Amino acid sequence: VQKRGAARVPHAVRRILKDAMELGQLRPLMSPQDYWAAVEQVRGQMRAVLEGRIEEPANRRLVKHLSRHEDQLWTFLALEGVAPTNNLAEQEVRPGVLLRKLSAGNRTQQGAHTYEVLATVSRTAVRNGLVLADLLPELLRSSDPDAVLPLLTAGPPVCTHLSESLHGRAQAPVRS
Repeated sequence: VQKRGAARVPHAVRRILKDAMELGQLRPLMSPQDYWAAVEQVRGQMRAVLEGRIEEPANRRLVKHLSRHEDQLWTFLALEGVAPTNNLAEQEVRPGVLLRKLSAGNRTQQGAHTYEVLATVSRTAVRNGLVLADLLPELLRSSDPDAVLPLLTAGPPVCTHLSESLHGRAQAPVRS
């Protein structure tokens, strides 16, 4: 049973993160000096919460986790174009999760890998306004794994790990 006032820490964290998201939306309207001063203020507010005296075990775990990943909390404020949440990523993987659940999963590791690659190529094509069925003949004819990305993207690559996935090498970070 949590003690009275145990929700203060999660509520404070939530308020600070909401303020940070609003600040990120205001960035284009602010001077760089004002923006970075406001970023430091938000970071200071979070630091004060994380360094406060925490007695509730669940809050200690939350604070420990946030402290460990504090720099990553603010990536969306530091880099323009980075979303503050992973909602888009969650939406992107949802169709695959549903398919796996409805089909009782993949029967082999190779089948899982094949589905992973096809789903990645398909979603990348869709996000770039292309149709996978139109690209498949060229993709299947090419023996060059680096030929995949130019076919899927009009500009810089959305996913930089496609060629590695196609050939089983280590995956690089996804950029979107």
